[in-house]
Amino acid sequence: FFFQAEDGIRDVAVTGVQTCALPISRRPWIFTPDEHTPANATSRLFNFVRGFGATPSTMPAAEHDRLLAYLSHLPQLAVSALMEVVGHAATERGLVHAGQGLIDSTRLASSPASVWRDICATNADAVGEALDGLIARLTELRADLHRGDALTVIFEDAARWRAALMTDRKSTRLNSSHGYISY
Repeated sequence: FFFQAEDGIRDVAVTGVQTCALPISRRPWIFTPDEHTPANATSRLFNFVRGFGATPSTMPAAEHDRLLAYLSHLPQLAVSALMEVVGHAATERGLVHAGQGLIDSTRLASSPASVWRDICATNADAVGEALDGLIARLTELRADLHRGDALTVIFEDAARWRAALMTDRKSTRLNSSHGYISY
């Protein structure tokens, strides 16, 4: 068996053994069994993660890779690029004037590039598709700045998807040596 903790899914911008103490219960866990997976392995893993309150599910590996490209990898890349652009434009002197919105929305920009380089390389096709979708929407916004029609549609759609994302979720903040995490 191969196990990889999805730091992006747990909204944690750190890696390594120290993350094991962070909350993993009450979270969805996705397993991607294939034709080589022993018959009882999936049920044993389901029972194991249910033991600490997680919700297990299965899906084909390709579906998992595409889903994670959108749920984890795209947000990481978008936030890192955003912070890099803002940092160069504002410089340290300007960043002192940043509000909570920039602070909250760029938390993942502290993630180590070494982890994400490997993730992107192994899931390049799905990540590329996700980036293309974001670039298309940003290009649409850029072309419509004076009218605002695209902005209205995108903001309304985004608010609807954000509400769907937050349905039945509780937000808890835990203080850690690495800052705050949400789950």
